[in-house]
Amino acid sequence: MTVITETFRRLDKTAPAKDDVGFVYFTVDERRYVAAGDFVVVQVRVPCRLNDGVLTSPDLVAGPALVQIGSVGPTYEIQIPESAEPVRLWPLIDAGMPQPPAGAPGFVRNGGGMARAEVIAMPDYPMHPKDPATMYFLFV
Repeated sequence: MTVITETFRRLDKTAPAKDDVGFVYFTVDERRYVAAGDFVVVQVRVPCRLNDGVLTSPDLVAGPALVQIGSVGPTYEIQIPESAEPVRLWPLIDAGMPQPPAGAPGFVRNGGGMARAEVIAMPDYPMHPKDPATMYFLFV
């Protein structure tokens, strides 16, 4: 089971009013069996009230889910990981977003553990300072 957290703010950095975003809703788009708990997850929205703009969900079942921010906001497909530590919502939404159309330059989806990507000529790579959080793409 996993707790999902996130902090929401308006453009002026204040917490959104309850009328703006009072709840974040989690659900599944189809029933699924969870063998680890020996139960079926059903298509019922789980409302999570924001507290001063901060989301803290109850323990949620790992697997595919839908999240809706606010009662009229768009719905995003996410994959809830199995985690003993709380997980932030935004990386889950970002990971589920479609990649830009073919030909759009610069798209790299970070699966975790990478802070940046850098293209470098192979002859220059041995002398180039290395950063463990950077993924290097080498070209000849």
